[in-house]
Amino acid sequence: MRTLTVLLFVVVAVVLIETASASEAECESGQAKKEDCNDCFCTDNGLWACTAKACVEKRAIHHRHHEPECKVGEFKTDDCNRCRCVGFGKWACTRMRCIHKREIS
Repeated sequence: MRTLTVLLFVVVAVVLIETASASEAECESGQAKKEDCNDCFCTDNGLWACTAKACVEKRAIHHRHHEPECKVGEFKTDDCNRCRCVGFGKWACTRMRCIHKREIS
């Protein structure tokens, strides 16, 4: 009887853990989506993983008569991302998620 009680407890614990993990998931494994020009897929742990291509706005390509933001070939950093000035004077930047260290007082 004691073995059956322990087994039942283990099964209930596993179900509760799986339910909690599923509720924290952002997506279902195997899902795919597009964010700007980047491809994303859902990992086995329910989190999105995306490419980090520098996307050029489609507007910039179609509107050639605008004030340039930069000189083609220039580089800059934006937080932890690297940017390059591309055709038509527009910035194209990586889109990495920046993680900052907490300041120690």
